[in-house]
Parts: sequence; structure tokens; C-alpha cells
Amino acid sequence: MNRSIWIILLIVFFFLFSCTCTQRGDIESKDAKAYFNRGNAYADKGQYDQAIPDYTKALEINPKDGKAYYNRAYAYYSK
Repeated sequence: MNRSIWIILLIVFFFLFSCTCTQRGDIESKDAKAYFNRGNAYADKGQYDQAIPDYTKALEINPKDGKAYYNRAYAYYSK
């Protein structure tokens, strides 16, 4: 009986841990999108010095975002 309780607790622990990791990835992707959007807002106003750090932060969170690389390069070019 005692052994079955430990097995159930172990299964529950792994399930909860896997859910937490999945949610963290969602939060990070939302954070990257927020920085990207704010960078776009700055760039639309011609405030490229403020846009570049936001694009850079978005890329730190999600280094596979091609649009952020392009927009950051365009902001450097437009400066």
C-alpha cells in the first residue's frame, strides 16, 4: 500500500512539473511578442534608439524570430 502511494505521488509530481514548464514557454513567447510590439511602436514613431533594445530583448527570449531580426536591422539602418 505504501509503495503505491509513492508511485502515485511521483506521477502527480511529474505531471505538475511538465505543466509548469509548458506554461513558462507560453509566458516567454508572450513576453517576446510584447517587446517586439513595443519595438514596432517606437519604430513607427521614428524612435529607433528605443526600438532597438526592445527588438534585442525579444530576440534574447526567442532567437528564432526572423521578423525581429529584420526590424532591428531596419531600425539600425534607419538611424
